[in-house]
Amino acid sequence: MIKKMQKGFTLIELMIVVAIIGILAAVAIPAFVRYIQDAKSSEFNMNLKAIAEGAVIFYNNDQPTSDGLGILPKSLPDSVGLTPATVTCDKKAANHDWQATGLDWSDLRFEISKVFLGHYEWERTSTTAGAHAGLASAQYDVDCDATVGRTTVSVGQSAGTMRIGSFLIADED
Repeated sequence: MIKKMQKGFTLIELMIVVAIIGILAAVAIPAFVRYIQDAKSSEFNMNLKAIAEGAVIFYNNDQPTSDGLGILPKSLPDSVGLTPATVTCDKKAANHDWQATGLDWSDLRFEISKVFLGHYEWERTSTTAGAHAGLASAQYDVDCDATVGRTTVSVGQSAGTMRIGSFLIADED
């Protein structure tokens, strides 16, 4: 009698493969989620840098008086409140229209043309001649856990030159 050779995998071999895939997924999925959150957070940092650069450009350019006949003294742009007023992590409920916020960011040359899941603020913190300073900040909840992260970057005068300071990040972790 001729024995037939069985082809295929045993149940134990299949269970081992499934266990290995499960372990890999348990390690990879949280790392991937964190990667996505970091990418979203870095978007806020890029936008804050754009706000700070806009403030420096405003300071370095001559600003005409309201009648257009003179030049105003050097200063940073006026403060702009939280835009939008509330933070949401829900893309369907998020603000899609930057202009609908009603606040004027034009002096900072800043606008967002896509869905934004946090809010931004510019505060002119000092108007003293020779010591002009400001602070750009963002608040966000990229992982929807109701813990808000905050990132700020300062703009200030150093040796007569307007400079962008370092980022201060209070992450959501």
